[in-house]
Amino acid sequence: MIYVYNSALEQFEVSQSIVTGSANAISTIAMGDDVFLAVANAQNSLTGGNSTVYIYDHVEEEFDELQSITIGGKGLIWNV
Repeated sequence: MIYVYNSALEQFEVSQSIVTGSANAISTIAMGDDVFLAVANAQNSLTGGNSTVYIYDHVEEEFDELQSITIGGKGLIWNV
């Protein structure tokens, strides 16, 4: 789940649901106007061993899948 803070209500609200499979790490990366969300998954039957990079769509106000990265069961470490 991705949450956003609603300052009027002073609480977090669910913004978007993203399927992960035993996520080992989640990281956001900003480059210029682009915002990326990197999800490093452990290999399992849900993800098939793929980790995913999403890009934020400022019009739709949600993350869209940009790239799936096969990790081959060895895990993936994000160095940001």
